[in-house]
Amino acid sequence: MKQLVVILLATAVAFATSSCAHQKPKNFIIPVDLSDSRDSATINWYKETIKNSILNRMGPKDRLTVLPVDHNSETWGQEIFRVDFSKNNYGNEYAGLQQEGVAKKNLQDSILTTIQQFEKSFALARANRFGFNNGTDIIGSLKIAHKYFNPEYKNIIVVLSDMMQMTDKGKMNFEEHLNSPDEIDHYLSVADKVDLKNMQIIVLTGALNQMQPQKFGALKSFWEKYFTQCNGEVIDYSSGAITKLKEVLPDK
Repeated sequence: MKQLVVILLATAVAFATSSCAHQKPKNFIIPVDLSDSRDSATINWYKETIKNSILNRMGPKDRLTVLPVDHNSETWGQEIFRVDFSKNNYGNEYAGLQQEGVAKKNLQDSILTTIQQFEKSFALARANRFGFNNGTDIIGSLKIAHKYFNPEYKNIIVVLSDMMQMTDKGKMNFEEHLNSPDEIDHYLSVADKVDLKNMQIIVLTGALNQMQPQKFGALKSFWEKYFTQCNGEVIDYSSGAITKLKEVLPDK
């Protein structure tokens, strides 16, 4: 009977280990809106969301890249921040039976250090890109985001923006246009498409105090259709609910 219990326990552990081994690590690509259409409080909310809802919940093999959304998203698309936790060793060969606990603590220590580095990089990017804040090139940022796709990872784009594309007052100006569903097909026909195959997309707009419900609905419908045309999988589009984000990154 004891032998049977031991065998069953060993099988269960092996199965759990195998399941974890086959789960792809996550590759987060986060375009964040630094344009003047977003006030300082909302941009700070974006920063806190990256810190508390993403960075603080990442695993030992996950990676993250933060990209700017402003007038020069594509033409001057420098990384705001990048981290690859798989490059670190969280174990300790002398930890014995405490190996798992030690690894978790080392990962959390690494995350805390990374958050401090991220805050400095984010503040520097806001200062350096101030001259580019007179526009919002979301599609340009998606073109840059596509370059970070990695087939070995589960690729997740988290767009932090009001989603009001504004790069050309005549062609793509969602600040003044796209106020009703009647305009969606026109803008879908002129928008550059980005290959988002095998990429999941979450959109968090933050506070939209001045936006009318019809405008929000038209923008949401446009982007959901746009992402579908680009072969991406839209997981969520909301103003501030992070439920879906927590499902992607459950508590460790």
